[in-house]
Amino acid sequence: MSGLDGGYNGSSYSRRRLQALEDAWTAAGYRLRYERVHFPSAYCLLRQQKILIVSRFLSRKDRIDVLLALQNTLSGHSSN
Repeated sequence: MSGLDGGYNGSSYSRRRLQALEDAWTAAGYRLRYERVHFPSAYCLLRQQKILIVSRFLSRKDRIDVLLALQNTLSGHSSN
C-alpha cells in the first residue's frame, strides 16, 4: 500500500494534503466515510470490505494522522 500519502510530500496539515490522502485511499480501492462513531480509536477499518470509517469529529490534523498511521498498518498485512 505504498503511495497512500497521495504523492504529497509536504509536512503541513492543509486541506490539500487531506484531499490527496483521501484520493489515494479511494485509488487504492477503499471507501472512506466520515461518520459519528463511538470507537476509542476514532476509526474502524473493515479490510475485507475495504471500508474505512473515520470519526467526523476529528480535526483535519487528526484525520491526516489517522490516514497516514493506517498506511503502516496496511503495509504490514497482505491483501490475500
